[in-house]
This record gives sequence, structure tokens and C-alpha cells, in this order.
Amino acid sequence: MDANYSQLFQAKNDCGEQVLFVKFWKNSFDRKIFEAQTTIVPEMKNRLAVIISVMLLAVTSTFAALPSVPSTNEVARYDLEDGTIFPRTRGDALLSALDDGRQLQEIHHPPEMIWDPAPPRYSLNLILTNGNTNSIGISDGFVVVSNRYYGLTDAAQKQIAKVNDAFDADARQEKETLRKQLVSAPKPLVYTVGAANDGGTLSGIAKMFYGDATKWKLIYEANQQLIKNPDKITDGMKLTIPKLQ
Repeated sequence: MDANYSQLFQAKNDCGEQVLFVKFWKNSFDRKIFEAQTTIVPEMKNRLAVIISVMLLAVTSTFAALPSVPSTNEVARYDLEDGTIFPRTRGDALLSALDDGRQLQEIHHPPEMIWDPAPPRYSLNLILTNGNTNSIGISDGFVVVSNRYYGLTDAAQKQIAKVNDAFDADARQEKETLRKQLVSAPKPLVYTVGAANDGGTLSGIAKMFYGDATKWKLIYEANQQLIKNPDKITDGMKLTIPKLQ
């Protein structure tokens, strides 16, 4: 382990005993991952050297077990699970945040704790320039590599959060652009619920198309075969939007 990221020193504790302190840091972000202290007595001096060597080996082995992640120049393109091509600039930004895997961390939790994380926000297939494909899942606080979850450093989380903010802003703008196109389009027309900022309700859809939320019954009556309960509609439903008389 790099000496810059470990620290071994003697000092007196609160009880006035001479103790040996050992501190390890994972990287230049000063993320302390281990700290220990032991009281020094003459017969332990030789044993301490062995103990410290074992601890260093254990920590180093933990780092070695972390997977590597392809760099952006190794990726020909990014695909989503359904085969849709993921934007290159956004894929590069997400992958850069992982820094070839150096920003990954082991996740430790008590054995008795049930840990059931949500699916990753981005499930990507990395089509590499050598013809191979790597799959990776990326979220704000974790990464999935080879079906195993890893944590992220604070720096990586902040960078991914910026990518998410930009992604969400673009999605909102796309929906607003589509909304304007739909509103001005001749009717009747078929509208997919959730395609624009419709509020997820019939009244919201009526407000979007007619400028009047109270006209939701017109949409309901035109789609009674599809809508069983006017209070329950879901994204993906294809509704006929009738023309106002």
C-alpha cells in the first residue's frame, strides 16, 4: 500500500498509555477505511510487526478484488438492455465517473441485515472496440458489475448526480416539446399516456389538450372500452383524444 495513504505512529491515549495507532486510507480522497490501536508492551513489539503486515495484506487484497471497468476509449458504443443506443456523451460521462473502477468500493453490511437494493437506473451493455460486450449497472450510489453490487466514492456519486440532472432536464424539455406538438395537432388523435407532461390523470390530459381539466369526461367516454376506472390510468395506455365539438 502507498505510504502516503497509511499512517503508523505512537502516541499516548486518554489513559496515558503508550499505544500504537494504525490508519489506512483508500485513496487521495482521504477516505479512511481502517483504524486500530493497541497498547505497546515490550513482549509485543515483534508481534506487532507481524500483525501490521497481515492487516496491510488484508486491506491490499480487498482493493485487488475490486473489478476493473473499461475506459471510455475502449467503448465503441453504449446500448440499453432493449438494444436502444444510449447517448455517447452521457455514457462517457457515467463511465468516466468510475475512473476505470478506481472509484468503486466494497459494500459491507451485517449478515443479519436484509439488503435489497433497487435496480440500477442505467443498465448498459458496453460494446467494446475489441468486439467484446461488458454489462454494467449504474445508479447514484452503487454500481453492478458481474451481478455484484459495489459502492461509490463521494466524488463519483457527485459526478453521476450531475449526469442525472442533465438527463432529467433533457427529458423534461423533450416532453414539453412533444406536448406543444400534440396540443397543436389536429384531432382526433391517439395519445400514449406519459409521453408528455400530462400529470398521469385524465384531468391532466384534458388540461393539456383542451386547456380545461373539467373536460376529462370527453376523453373517458371516447375510451370506455380501455378505461375501466377513470381514476386509474397508467403510462403506456393509448387513448383517443376526441375533437371538441
